[in-house]
Amino acid sequence: MGLPLIGPVDRKNAAEVTSIHQAALPEGFLVHLGPAVLRHVYAVAFEAPGAIGLVVREGTEVAGFLLAAADRRALFRHVLWRRGIRFGLAALIALAREPAVLGRLLETLRYPGASQSSASSRPPREAELIAIAIRPDCRGRGYGTALIDALDRELVRRGVSAYAASVYADDTAARIFYEKLGFELAGEFQMYSRAWASYRRRLPSPVSGGAAGVGLNAGRTP
Repeated sequence: MGLPLIGPVDRKNAAEVTSIHQAALPEGFLVHLGPAVLRHVYAVAFEAPGAIGLVVREGTEVAGFLLAAADRRALFRHVLWRRGIRFGLAALIALAREPAVLGRLLETLRYPGASQSSASSRPPREAELIAIAIRPDCRGRGYGTALIDALDRELVRRGVSAYAASVYADDTAARIFYEKLGFELAGEFQMYSRAWASYRRRLPSPVSGGAAGVGLNAGRTP
């Protein structure tokens, strides 16, 4: 199999990204709020200052994506600024259906915060991988690894020395994925009444001449 085709997210990919997120990350909080909330997030999140959005394609279709940000809170503020009314209405519908969601929504807006500070050693506001998802029918083809490789190169190009990723502590498959790629366990914290594992990935210093752009057909398969 040839190298996966990796490129930046285009705004027209928002619907595909939303669908993949729902299928691949069904336990996620935003999925719990409903597809309307997810659509509003992905309609503008990739345009936020410091955000990095990448997709891997299989032919003409999106097989997977990732979203990373230099500052998660800044990304959320961007989403609320650009889609605040529509996001709020969609969230109110979710709250009317399940009022307990309010507590989780407030935790999301506070993250990273006190719930994590005692458990994780990563510096505040370090770059973070917010979401990575591969279409269920496209798994096992090295696409997740290829996306991480492309993210590493882009962050190195931007002068970032490390970034974080968090998963449910009992998500064995996700933890194996990160540990196999060399992510270091930084600690654990509680959010949404569940234990989370926080990982950190150190990056090499930029080489002279700069790194390859994310729009190139680049990646590796394990």
